[in-house]
Amino acid sequence: MLGTNSSTRRQIRRAMEKGFELIALDSPTDSDLIRFKDFYNAFARDKRTDLCNEYHLETMKLLREQNALMITYLQDSDGETLCYRVYITDGHLVNNLYSASHFRLKDDQPSKKI
Repeated sequence: MLGTNSSTRRQIRRAMEKGFELIALDSPTDSDLIRFKDFYNAFARDKRTDLCNEYHLETMKLLREQNALMITYLQDSDGETLCYRVYITDGHLVNNLYSASHFRLKDDQPSKKI
C-alpha cells in the first residue's frame, strides 16, 4: 500500500497469509462511512474513548470529495470485519486518522494474533 511503513506492510502480509482479506476503499461511499462509524463507536465505547460523531463523518466526506480519504478493513474467512483504519492521503503519503479493532475481544487465538 502506497506510503505505508515496513511494519504496517509486514502486518498486512502476515494477516493475508493467515487467510484474512484486506479491503481497501479509495473512494468510500456514504454507506461505507456509516459502517465504519458504527464499528468505530462500538470500539470507542469498549475503550471508553471519544465517539465518531456527525461532525467527524462530515469531515470524512469532505476529505473524500478531495480524493484524500482511504478506508481499509480486514475480514476473516466468514466475512466478519475485524478492524478498520481510515487514512488521509495526498496520493503519495498516508496518515492514519482512525484505527479500531474488535478482534482482540474474540476467543479464537488466530484472530488475536494478526
